[in-house]
Amino acid sequence: MAVGGVEEDFGAIGLQQRLHPRLAGGDQQRQARVGEVDRLARHGVDDFVRDAGRPGRMQKAHSGDADGGFHREDVRAWSRFVVAAGFRARRTTMSEPFVPIRGLHHYAHRCRDCEETRAFYEDLLGLPLVHVIRSDVVPSTGERCPYVHVFFRMADGSHLAFFDLGDDTAAEPSPNTPSWVNHIALRVDSIDALRAAKARLEAAGVEVLGITDHHVIESIYFFDPNGIRLELTVPTASAETTARHAREAHAAVESWTREKAARRGGGTGSDQAVSVRAAGAIGADSASSADSKAASEVSDWGAMDA
Repeated sequence: MAVGGVEEDFGAIGLQQRLHPRLAGGDQQRQARVGEVDRLARHGVDDFVRDAGRPGRMQKAHSGDADGGFHREDVRAWSRFVVAAGFRARRTTMSEPFVPIRGLHHYAHRCRDCEETRAFYEDLLGLPLVHVIRSDVVPSTGERCPYVHVFFRMADGSHLAFFDLGDDTAAEPSPNTPSWVNHIALRVDSIDALRAAKARLEAAGVEVLGITDHHVIESIYFFDPNGIRLELTVPTASAETTARHAREAHAAVESWTREKAARRGGGTGSDQAVSVRAAGAIGADSASSADSKAASEVSDWGAMDA
């Protein structure tokens, strides 16, 4: 069969063996789900999308209702199948572009206590609390779980949002990810504003790391009461430098992908040497442009960094 322009042969047995061994064997319901996934494999992504759109299908899948159609395990198996079959190729073969994504509406995370979180984001960071949802049932899945969903608005109209599930429990940190990786970066107007924010946070007893100079942005880092790492940042790169980075972005990703493959192969490889040289060239270009930065227009976006 063809998925996204890539020819692959995945039958029910192949899916069980390659993607989700737990689907092998078991009761009739589970075997029926295997058949469902196999049918999707034969008929492709479009059937999956149409089936997922039937009323209640994805809601029951997310809540783990095996009797309602897709089980969430099956959805995960299908996701892995799509990756294995080269679904990424559709990026260059789709005839119609995706609908325009205009910006961030909200980013949601779990909080330990909504009032503690409100005091931090509204009283300290100055983000007004603008909306609260109180419910006993999750609308998307139908799951029963009493919660409060609170929204804090930023100056551009987007929001940071939090769920208080009423059990005084914060989300656990990812066990396989360093604490500096997952974070939310929020932009401020200037270096002076960044310094003022650092002083205000420290006066409130918040431990702050930085100011850190990333050459394209300068940033400070700190944690909220829920253990979420926050970054306040100001872009410092010129519009010219930012445009050059955008032109080089795909090549940089391809270089990193080759470097990872070389690492997994146990050798350095010529590709890794190329990627190191490319990184050095980019660093040299950034350094050489630093002298002209003050005379150039500063971009409204800088490359993100940890």
